Amino acid sequence: MALFNTDTVGHLVEATGGVSRKMAESSTEPGDAGRYADAFGAAVDEHAATLRRYVNDRADPGDRVVAVRFADRNGTRTARYVVASSGSSGDVDELRVLDPGGFEELDRGVDHRLELDWFLSRNAADELRRFVEEFAEDGRDPSQSYVAKTAAKYGDSVKGDLFDAIVARFD
Repeated sequence: MALFNTDTVGHLVEATGGVSRKMAESSTEPGDAGRYADAFGAAVDEHAATLRRYVNDRADPGDRVVAVRFADRNGTRTARYVVASSGSSGDVDELRVLDPGGFEELDRGVDHRLELDWFLSRNAADELRRFVEEFAEDGRDPSQSYVAKTAAKYGDSVKGDLFDAIVARFD
């Protein structure tokens, strides 16, 4: 059984998702993809222990790399790499975010990709903190209402194989 009806979420996106975006579009803040990426990296660092615990409780973590491309309203893009490294137990024992130069030094491949538009890039760090506080700290799965609200707000803001896998889990 699906956690939420995708038609309902589609209507929510149309009805409410555009409101937040329109408010953000009216901002005079110029935005900066690099700053958005750095803020996201800081949020991951801040909550790394909680995120490691959360991932280890839910998945066969292993070593994984997620390439995340951030954008600003001018179309500038920058990448960051969320790198999960496993110890001998197979659990993730290190989680970090690297810039392209730092990632290149690792000589590892990318397992998943995410492309964020300027709107989600701008809010990614805050949304990660919100997720950690509402769910990961208590080891809870996201609620149906959280998934629906997040889909309504950002449904068109993210693309990539990891996003597709997450959506398929809730369909």
